[in-house]
Amino acid sequence: MTDDEHAFIRAAQAEPDEDTLRLAYADWLDEQGEGAHAAFVRLQVCRSRAGMFDPGRSRWLGQERAALQKHQRRWNGRAHRLLCRLGFTGTVGTRRGGLRGWDYHRGMIVALTVEAGALAADGTAVLALGPVAHLRLATWPTRQLPPLPVGVKVVSVAGSVARDRSFDLSPFAPVAGVPVLDLRRAGPRLRPDVVFPLVRAGALSPVVLCRAARGQRWPGPGHDVVGPCGDAHIVDPDGKWAALRLPFADLTGELLTPPPTRAPPGSP
Repeated sequence: MTDDEHAFIRAAQAEPDEDTLRLAYADWLDEQGEGAHAAFVRLQVCRSRAGMFDPGRSRWLGQERAALQKHQRRWNGRAHRLLCRLGFTGTVGTRRGGLRGWDYHRGMIVALTVEAGALAADGTAVLALGPVAHLRLATWPTRQLPPLPVGVKVVSVAGSVARDRSFDLSPFAPVAGVPVLDLRRAGPRLRPDVVFPLVRAGALSPVVLCRAARGQRWPGPGHDVVGPCGDAHIVDPDGKWAALRLPFADLTGELLTPPPTRAPPGSP
């Protein structure tokens, strides 16, 4: 990765919602002979602008998958070289690496899957890969997470969680400024009487996603939803989820909807 390309990344980190920077990056890629990558950036920006319900969305997603299948290995190589330049001391690997992988959104690396320990040790290098908006923790943190960039919009636990986990939520204190914290991977064992007061007090993100369990009752304002990963409850004491629902879906690819209405017994 050249200094010019890294400059585009830093500019996007400073203004993560500005599409003009992404399109300027695409023009620069064209000038470097990277036409396929430039087209990919424009395609992702176009899809994101169109929204979740645009009839062309499935076609654009198919085009993105085809481009990634053909070119991702080469594009990822530039990210690996940037990590080396920045002094990354960990390992990259989908199964056991400190940095497990990344995904592109609106043409740049926006979603990272990283072990909590690697984030603490190499956070500066890892978070320099792009305007990171979705941080997926491959492991449950056992100590406090480092401060996160203001552009991070979703933090989620992406890996499996040990059955004997005590679910200490204190490591997530630095996430309080992140709009959404997704703890569904913890399963239904998170206690409602523990999670809700922390959200209400501002000690966690203002919106927290938890796995729903049959018969489990959550205090205060919230929403029951259904998504590709099953039933969930959204802790939302300040009513922020309505404005975050579609941006969350665009970033993660997961549209959460209210559960289907069940007809009362005896109705036709």
